[in-house]
Amino acid sequence: QNRPPRRLLVAYLEPGSAAAAAGLRRGAEILTADGVDVVNANDQAGVDSLNAALFPSVAGSHTFTVRDPGATTTRSITMTASAVTSVPVQNVRTFPTGSGVVGYLLFNDHIATAERQLIDAFNQLQAASVADLVIDLRYNGGGYLDLASEVAFMVAGPGRTASKAFERQAFNDKYSATNPITGGAITPVPFHSTARGFSVSTGTALPTLNLARVYILTGPGTCSASESIINGLRGADVAVIQIGSATCGKPYGFYPQDNCGTTYFTIQFVGVNDKGFGDYTDGFRPANTAGSGD
Repeated sequence: QNRPPRRLLVAYLEPGSAAAAAGLRRGAEILTADGVDVVNANDQAGVDSLNAALFPSVAGSHTFTVRDPGATTTRSITMTASAVTSVPVQNVRTFPTGSGVVGYLLFNDHIATAERQLIDAFNQLQAASVADLVIDLRYNGGGYLDLASEVAFMVAGPGRTASKAFERQAFNDKYSATNPITGGAITPVPFHSTARGFSVSTGTALPTLNLARVYILTGPGTCSASESIINGLRGADVAVIQIGSATCGKPYGFYPQDNCGTTYFTIQFVGVNDKGFGDYTDGFRPANTAGSGD
């Protein structure tokens, strides 16, 4: 929260980070940062100190008081800020149940290095013969749309995605077939069955789970390409069971335009699935949410 009272909890940790080395875990609560009360700090100096400790722009040590999950006491830890290499795919797990093996993966960012990690994750899940899959997209703000298409294909497989578009660009009624920016034909993004060359050789066949449904954990940080996974799969008649809270609502896209040293990003099109749906500016909401139409 920008204003008190605040509550600051650890959502996940980057492997190899100072936080991981300090033994922090998901659910740990941060109570103070460099002596400033996280919950109640209200003056500008205190807020500036919190930001400097929580979002450091330079290397340096910061001290935190934390309460670990389930603990009644607190402890003090000191962490040194440094450059951390993000691991976008984490915590790939399988769980045996009475109705089959359930798989889980945390996917945090559609960046180039995610391609290799996603393929490795789905190979692991495929080898375990998962019957159901949970994809955690709560902290994924988007990125490369082609990676979203790869994820959707690896979930659904070739049978459900053949001859279907993962996402099409829709401009307006004057440009139903021609892209007004490039001048070429509007070409839909397909369900990619092979790697696109981000971190795996172009043309490498992707593993598939061939699932008719998938469970996706969402929150307000679930945005853009992450929402395209939901929309694209629904366009291919894959049942997407959403758990959590509403996504951010970003079906739009744009081409950057440079002018006199300034780059402008103006909304130019909406991404729609194979059924022509892309109207989710209020976000996707779980089916049991009050007022939900999704």
